[in-house]
Amino acid sequence: MNANQFLKAVQQLQGWRECAFVLSLAERAFPNYALFADAMELKTGAKMRQILDAGWNLFKARRHRGCHSPVAAQARSAVAGR
Repeated sequence: MNANQFLKAVQQLQGWRECAFVLSLAERAFPNYALFADAMELKTGAKMRQILDAGWNLFKARRHRGCHSPVAAQARSAVAGR
């Protein structure tokens, strides 16, 4: 799959699949953020972990209704290149 095919597939994600994709990206990026926060002595790594866990819990609770949040809307805009 080339980059254009991948972007097209991502743009077509909706509902719980879109939410799961965004949460997965955040989960994948979290270790890098935690290392950065620790190196910069920000003390925000634990709070970010709590926010990410809350996102997964919300996802599990609302999976059947999709992911209709401002964060998801921003992610859609970023992926669409707006």
